[in-house]
Amino acid sequence: MSSYDLVVGILEQDALAIEESFNSIMMEKVFERLEEMRMKTSKKMFNYEEVDLDEAKKKLKKMCEEIIELSEQDIEEARRKFKKMCEELTEEEIDDLYEKKWIAGAIKHPGALHRQLHVPADKKIPVSKLEAAAEKGGTLAKRANLAMTLRKLRK
Repeated sequence: MSSYDLVVGILEQDALAIEESFNSIMMEKVFERLEEMRMKTSKKMFNYEEVDLDEAKKKLKKMCEEIIELSEQDIEEARRKFKKMCEELTEEEIDDLYEKKWIAGAIKHPGALHRQLHVPADKKIPVSKLEAAAEKGGTLAKRANLAMTLRKLRK
């Protein structure tokens, strides 16, 4: 219903049409106002502010230029520091890095994934079960993701 329908109802002196048109128009107005209020409230809740796209592009371009400048200046310094670190490493320290067995330290509860997936410890866990477990979230997903990563290392 529109304001046209309201005018027609008034001219024809049709009380039912007038009431329906009026209610429809008022409902639209109330809905529009509620929508405005909802938008205003959500903007306040999430600290939304309208952004000038051209201004944002300028800021982004300036940031990129600053990063490029910083990168060129700092690359040589980073190389020198890394080279110095490598020169200071002794043979024993290098061997220690290889012998630390970091993977073994990452597995805190050996066999837990097998138990959670109800796969016997002497059998390999199928990739499909690992992928399904990775999607579930939580500790199970973490264990499944680690297992898939370790599986790739073996290849």
